[in-house]
Amino acid sequence: MPPKKGSSKRVVAVILGAGQGTRMGHSINKVFLPLNGKPIIVYAMETFEHCSLVDEIILVAAAGEEEQMAKLVHYAQCKKACQII
Repeated sequence: MPPKKGSSKRVVAVILGAGQGTRMGHSINKVFLPLNGKPIIVYAMETFEHCSLVDEIILVAAAGEEEQMAKLVHYAQCKKACQII
């Protein structure tokens, strides 16, 4: 359905980062593993950060990994990240 005239819909990207690395043979969450020198999840953050259609980013982290995710938000200079849950 097209948006109504005058409405101000916001586009929110949700990045799921609460996985595990067990199938990959690692003891840490796979989204924190490096790929070409950067944690895998940073690529998703940067993509949505630079997308003009996306207004906000919500990151889903595994319990106990919220602080590590927040550090990566800072590292990626992700200004659109509004929440880590």
